Amino acid sequence: MKVIKTTTHNANPVALDELISDDLDGDSMADWQNREPDEVESEWKLVQNRADGKDVVDALAPDEMGDGSEVVTRRYEFYRYVDDNPIGVGSIDGESGEAMCDKVAADGVHGEGTPTVANAFGDPYTFDCSTLKVVGDYIGAQMAAFAAEAPLGLVDHLQDAEPAAPYTPRTVVIGGNSPYAITVTSGALPPGMSLGEYEDPETGNLIPGVLSGTPATEGRYAFTVAVSDADGSTVSQVYTLQVGAGAAVSLQYQLGVGSSGTGSGSIDVSGSNCGPACSMSFDAGSTATLTATPAADSLFKGWSGGACAGTTGCTVTLDGDTFVNATFDKKQFALTAARAGTGTGKVSGNGIDCGSSCSATLDIGTPVSLTATPDAGMVFSGWSGACTGTAACSFTLTANATATATFAPAPAPSKYTLSVVKSGSGSVSSKPSGISCGTLCSASFSTGSTVTLTAKPSSRKVVFAGWGGACSGTSLTCKVTMSKTQSVTATFK
Repeated sequence: MKVIKTTTHNANPVALDELISDDLDGDSMADWQNREPDEVESEWKLVQNRADGKDVVDALAPDEMGDGSEVVTRRYEFYRYVDDNPIGVGSIDGESGEAMCDKVAADGVHGEGTPTVANAFGDPYTFDCSTLKVVGDYIGAQMAAFAAEAPLGLVDHLQDAEPAAPYTPRTVVIGGNSPYAITVTSGALPPGMSLGEYEDPETGNLIPGVLSGTPATEGRYAFTVAVSDADGSTVSQVYTLQVGAGAAVSLQYQLGVGSSGTGSGSIDVSGSNCGPACSMSFDAGSTATLTATPAADSLFKGWSGGACAGTTGCTVTLDGDTFVNATFDKKQFALTAARAGTGTGKVSGNGIDCGSSCSATLDIGTPVSLTATPDAGMVFSGWSGACTGTAACSFTLTANATATATFAPAPAPSKYTLSVVKSGSGSVSSKPSGISCGTLCSASFSTGSTVTLTAKPSSRKVVFAGWGGACSGTSLTCKVTMSKTQSVTATFK
């Protein structure tokens, strides 16, 4: 059996009688004119029944149809097996009756290999099949076609075209689940050609994903096709299509440039100002050099996107659509709060709570507002460093800055108040004068002065029971030093 394989990508139905490469009509051209490989005699194999009931025909090798881009038609031609030697002497096995020269050499006539053969008594011997013309008369033929069902894909190549001549419609998109979304992402189709639905002129059926039309201009056209199907699968393929003998039309790819981050800056692409973002076209295989320049208030932090990394210059080779991103961040500075003086207090604002946290890192240009709050008995004396005066500390951060708040103990008042609380029948007076309790039980006295209080029972029947508060004991007099506001109790019984 001779296996003859033919491959086609034609969008139109192909009749079996067209799948031949012989010049049957005498026009000096092969009859298979789809610009695909002609039929190829791919394998000879003897087909016969074996004594053990097994088929000696091995499975044919795969047709490399992993992407579903082919339709394969096979023609099987059958020929008689020829061996004039007696059984047990030639290639016919004496025990099983099988023809042991089951493979045919490249000349299509002789056998191949040196199999082990048994004679009628079961004794083995070897036979050289290359000495035997095993292929006899033609018996008949059979044809079969196979179209692979495959996931979404694109064919591997496109047949050439001629200017002003209708292009043989070519199914470019195969497999997947229609409807398809087809785009040419870079380059361009030859003028006069389209890629999409094609109406079969014989059946009127619409065939999706077909390249067709009449190219108008010579040239070698390079373009990239991307397609997605109803299942969301996406594939792309780069093609070159030669139309006549024209010169090549360059394939181009897109270089997308973007920026991100808290800052700003501009990007130079091979001498062209891209600004913060742009998109440019470059010939396939060419290079582009990118330089990032941060704004005055920003820093360049590095490249991302896969084509470049780090913070140095970026050079990209355009072998496909490429995206590069530059990150710019605002410059940052340290804001520090400090406390000075013999007093205590805290400073707060812009994430600072000093006491516990006395520094923060902020973007350049951040408005700063710090407040100084003295503890009880203390006063805020004023700012130094980044601020001055005693009002709130406010400025715009443009560099590392430290603001110092000075605290001091509050100054003593000139006078303090002394109060007397009396119970029972009696009176309390003071020296210096000011308190006469019953009537006046509170008075102010100079800071640091000593006030003598005297208790006087109202009669002999009343006894002074004693002092409390700032005084103590049962003596009728008590001395109080006015270092602060004071309170005294006097009890009569």
